[in-house]
Amino acid sequence: MAKNLCKAGINVLRFNYRGLWGSKGEFTMSNSLKDLTAVIDFLNNQENVKKFKTDTKRIVFAGYSFGTAVALVGALYDERIKNIICIATCDYSYFGRQFMDSESKIREFLEYAVDGVFSDKTILKQDPYLFLKNLSDNISKYDIVKHAEKLLSKKIFMISGMDDNVCPVEDHLLPVYRRLRELEHKNLKLEINNCGHEPPANLQELITGWINANV
Repeated sequence: MAKNLCKAGINVLRFNYRGLWGSKGEFTMSNSLKDLTAVIDFLNNQENVKKFKTDTKRIVFAGYSFGTAVALVGALYDERIKNIICIATCDYSYFGRQFMDSESKIREFLEYAVDGVFSDKTILKQDPYLFLKNLSDNISKYDIVKHAEKLLSKKIFMISGMDDNVCPVEDHLLPVYRRLRELEHKNLKLEINNCGHEPPANLQELITGWINANV
């Protein structure tokens, strides 16, 4: 995808969060947000702007699944994030509230997901308690619906699958989308496809078209 976007004239910078894929450090939402800030600082550093001929007004932050939560929460607190693409939108404050609810309707899914992700030591080599505690301690801060007004100045493109069973649109996408519509967001686009949590087959076309038309 990155190579194809580059061929279409869109430069791409991809990075991993600390604690993932062999990167050192603890994998938490807070640390992932710090990693995002480091990337933004890097892109806005004047030496790098000159070196890479970067137009800082045309930077787009695109995330998939967990990356959508990082991009949206990051945008709440960093004015430098102005353009956002969310692929398989996930609201981790929703996951956090469900983890804290012993009677959650998705309890079985949550336990299965945690065991599946954190047991794969090629991806993560740490106790899931670190991630879950950080999530529960910062529920309000990470709540994109509660703080939706802070996203009104951003251009946002949300792409999700109707049959997403990891981050169902009813629980993750529609609450924030409807809240933004209530607040009369002026630069909000939604694309719901006939797919699951995986990106749609025409993802590159969707991304390229939106960037060329809006950024």
